[in-house]
Amino acid sequence: MHDFLAESRRDFLTSSACGLGAAGLASILADDGLLAQDPKSTNPLASRSSHREPRAKSCIFIFMAGAPSQLDLFDPKPKLNQLTGQPMSDEQLKDVRFAFIKKDSVRLLGSKRKFQPYGECGTEFSDYLPHIGSCADDLILVRSLYSQQFNHHPGQLLMQCGRGTFGLPTMGSWINYGLGSETRDLPGYVVLTSGRGSSGGATLWQSGFLPSVYAGVRFRGTGEPILNLSNPSGLPPQLQRKGLDVLRQVNGQRLEVQRDPEIASRIASYELAYRMQTAAPELIDLSSETRATRDMYGVDRKEIRKGGRGKAGNTYQDFARNCLLARRLVERGVRFVNLVLQTAVKAEASDVHFEPFEDQFRIRYRVDGALYEMAPPPKNLSIPVISRIKVIADLNIAEHRIPQDGRIKLTIAGRPIDLRVSTLPTQFGESVVLRVLDKSVVNLDLESLSLPEDVKSS
Repeated sequence: MHDFLAESRRDFLTSSACGLGAAGLASILADDGLLAQDPKSTNPLASRSSHREPRAKSCIFIFMAGAPSQLDLFDPKPKLNQLTGQPMSDEQLKDVRFAFIKKDSVRLLGSKRKFQPYGECGTEFSDYLPHIGSCADDLILVRSLYSQQFNHHPGQLLMQCGRGTFGLPTMGSWINYGLGSETRDLPGYVVLTSGRGSSGGATLWQSGFLPSVYAGVRFRGTGEPILNLSNPSGLPPQLQRKGLDVLRQVNGQRLEVQRDPEIASRIASYELAYRMQTAAPELIDLSSETRATRDMYGVDRKEIRKGGRGKAGNTYQDFARNCLLARRLVERGVRFVNLVLQTAVKAEASDVHFEPFEDQFRIRYRVDGALYEMAPPPKNLSIPVISRIKVIADLNIAEHRIPQDGRIKLTIAGRPIDLRVSTLPTQFGESVVLRVLDKSVVNLDLESLSLPEDVKSS
């Protein structure tokens, strides 16, 4: 014992080097999923093996909401072209719902595009897609999918979740849940957006009933990838690390008691954010990319002046940059990257009426003096929609018995807009009217109020 205590620090490090090295190696192998981990410390985003040998390691999903119809791109319908201008039969109209279209006025409309086969496979593409057509033999094109959704938000949910309803995990969340992530320094599911905003918003990358750690993380294309990611001035990294260690210990104790997966998600999110402070800025720094690569992706392309309704800022440059960032993400082990070219449809009105009834929730809006009625959204949206308006207008959200008046101030297209908000109690609940005080300035944009998308897309 005396001889052991008499050993110098140099002697200790010399004799125990193999043991320390083995400990370090074990930590690295555990991080790579090559050694079993303590269930108490398992990272919910750790990479997991599949029951089959995988052929793909990651997925870049480009979701271009508001793009041209598939009938004008890659799905020719010769029979529909023959029937252009004819009304639909009663059998075709049975149990069919439309938005803004009356059944008795429906007419069929084919495509005016010209199609031709490409490649050895003979897949037909329209004259809109000559360059994609040249890659026909390298593509898989599925034409058998169809949907009965006729509004933007439910249709977009269907594409991401498999069903046009709320509360379900999206595709990227399922992949993250099933396979984990190969990167420790970035989220396994990243979302890159460009344009004004999709109808579905954040519900298109939600985790649904899965733990929130599997939800998509939206990255900004410039500046801080995620707001408030960097440390505030005066907070040294060493102090932040000590604070996180204490927080992890406290959350770990709570996890032992509650067994709540959301606590494990919170622990993993804090640790991931800490590592992202270094990894994320390096990710969006494109200075290491060659000029040829930047030109190939179109990062510095000239912006189209007019563009569609979904254009906002440098939409096309942003989208090109996102495509390059998507490649860099999968190179760093991110499983799922979702590119959303957002082109939300805009509803304009000088005043809007939200009116609950016994079995429906009616929304009417006025444009140029004419009053129109939207297809009714779900009845259960009446309370959250009206509550949202009351909160923005600084009204008493708990008061339902007496009328209230308030105002909402917005900035649309760079100009300040003043809205008058009036609530009125009815036997079926509160009704609300929004009026633009200066109708000559701009029409009311429902999208600016952040209302549920079932309302805006109805």
